[in-house]
Amino acid sequence: MKRIIALTALGYDQPGIVASLTECLYNAGCNLEESSMTLLRRDFAIIMLITIPADMSTEHVYQCITPAIDKFRLTVNIRGLMGNELEEASADNPSNYVLSIYGLDKKGIVYKITSVLARMMVNITGSETHTKTDGSKTIYSFFLEIFVPFKCSIETLKKNLADVCRELSVDFSLTAVEEYDEM
Repeated sequence: MKRIIALTALGYDQPGIVASLTECLYNAGCNLEESSMTLLRRDFAIIMLITIPADMSTEHVYQCITPAIDKFRLTVNIRGLMGNELEEASADNPSNYVLSIYGLDKKGIVYKITSVLARMMVNITGSETHTKTDGSKTIYSFFLEIFVPFKCSIETLKKNLADVCRELSVDFSLTAVEEYDEM
């Protein structure tokens, strides 16, 4: 059975972070399975799922990447995956809708939108938020890739989103991925 760990790292963005981390992992006999990286202002964040040798501890992985941690002053967290966390994402559960939220920036947008989704058992498979100042106004954009379960009514979801968006004075659009791909 494969031993897989989740490794997250955060630090001030600079060239070479990914090369340094992956070099250390490669030299330790690890294999990068999946990763996601992003830059938020000047902070770089990465999350990786890594297969490690059967006899390697998470502490040893940390020791192996210490040169990269020290060089780039990274904050790192490592944890072993267990049980159903080891299962690969099912092809039966792809993102099937894109949800976009736009409006003036205010507290609570992410909280209130994601609360509606959680109550309806809608899974968020990806998201991004952005702000843009236009004169004296700051516009907030929130983009989500979501999986809406078959038992969930799209009309009820749209109604619940419309209610919270009206309360927040923001606009939303919900587009099926098939429609989105054709655009």
